[in-house]
Amino acid sequence: MPFLKLNDHIKDRQKTQISEYGITINLKTLAGTTDCPDCVYDSQLKSSSNPNCETCSGSGKVKTYTDHNEKGLSHTFTAEELTEVPVGGIRVGDYRVMAEYSTKSYWQDIIENKTIISIDGVNVVCKRVLQSDLKTVVFAYCSRTALD
Repeated sequence: MPFLKLNDHIKDRQKTQISEYGITINLKTLAGTTDCPDCVYDSQLKSSSNPNCETCSGSGKVKTYTDHNEKGLSHTFTAEELTEVPVGGIRVGDYRVMAEYSTKSYWQDIIENKTIISIDGVNVVCKRVLQSDLKTVVFAYCSRTALD
């Protein structure tokens, strides 16, 4: 029983840290696509009638997103910390977000749906989600990769 009490204590402590010191992170989930307002979509060719359209890059469709805000502790990686990052593809200036464990499935959906995350005004994409050993929090590793 002492282990469960300790686990609950750690969970409560981390939850308090996130709620008191965490920042609001804007998550933009891909909702679908709409026809481009600047050109005509050709349904037979499945592309734009104007291949040089800058709005849709010639696809004829524009992605639409829904907004969701989540609270989390954000950490920016320095050069010294990169050797200790358990995820590949992370560079100096990329982020790790610590969020409540109850949001784990949502963070995993972010990767599958190519969700755009805005941390302090910087758009990033989530590369990998790991959980703590005690399953009290999740860590989302996010990269400043070019967004498609």
